[in-house]
Amino acid sequence: MPFLGVYTLLFTLISYWAIGLHPGGRAFFRFLAFWYLATPAAESQMLVVAALMPMFVAALAIGAFVNRFWMSVGGYFIKARSLPGFWFYSFHYMDYQHYAFELLTNTCAVSGTDVLDNLHIGGISYGAWAGIVTGITVIYWIVHHRPGAPSRNRLCTAPSRTRPHITLTPPADSLATYTVVPSGSPRAHSILNSAVLGPDNRTHFHISSDDAATVVEEASGRRRVAVITWAGAHPTLALDGLGWPLRTSQWLYLSSDRACRTMIAGGEQFSWRPNGGFVELFPLANSEASQPLARISLSLSRSQGAGNLITLQLTPQALQKRLLKATVVSAVLLMSGRRID
Repeated sequence: MPFLGVYTLLFTLISYWAIGLHPGGRAFFRFLAFWYLATPAAESQMLVVAALMPMFVAALAIGAFVNRFWMSVGGYFIKARSLPGFWFYSFHYMDYQHYAFELLTNTCAVSGTDVLDNLHIGGISYGAWAGIVTGITVIYWIVHHRPGAPSRNRLCTAPSRTRPHITLTPPADSLATYTVVPSGSPRAHSILNSAVLGPDNRTHFHISSDDAATVVEEASGRRRVAVITWAGAHPTLALDGLGWPLRTSQWLYLSSDRACRTMIAGGEQFSWRPNGGFVELFPLANSEASQPLARISLSLSRSQGAGNLITLQLTPQALQKRLLKATVVSAVLLMSGRRID
């Protein structure tokens, strides 16, 4: 809240007189108060969106849509009385931007009562409208913080230390084990230049890197699975089938308590959680799942000069969900030794 107050004050100081709004201290401070009142409502709305969709890119797109929708039915682009009856009597009256817009325009207009009357937004009750905006903010906060509401931190919390050590219950022969075999000189041994061997001891993926980028390709047909670009302040990831690049920190989103990283693959949400010498993959929809779908392990190789040995183990369920490619790309990012946030 203090940050929102500073943001509101700076914006008002810069814009109020530059736009040429109503002179005088009373109008200025009323404008500042109503602007500050509307800002938490917008923030609370995005908290709800972020809780329902714990992925930055998706939450940003949904939030942008919701804001444009409220602008469309709030009486700004289209006169409120010109809206079709359904939109006017439903969404128009639950739109916080409707009340915030009318509060601000009634406060700051310079001899603009004719404009307000033409838009049918004049003569409002400041107290009632301010109360409605406050009420909408409180409702958003209740939805976001209510018990059982989706929460990235709660869903990503690592398994309790009082819980027995999590192991994969299926028989060892039912797990698909993939081994990362480094290539190149012994000094360059790294997952960034390697091959991924499958249970059949055949190469399934090639991983090659230079200072600027890392490319993950399928061994059959050399089709690109992902391209990681390390250059710049924020590494980016281009996944096959995604259509646009995104930051690596957005695809493997680190929770605020740093307990896990969430990702979306195949339309489902998952979380990577550290557990002893493993990093394990759990379905995000079932935060109490005791069996991981996959895990990445790092151990010392017995071969002299071979460096560390990285293995990936996937359950039949993970293979059925087609999580192999996502697991390989996650392993590259998590085991690269490079900054991904």
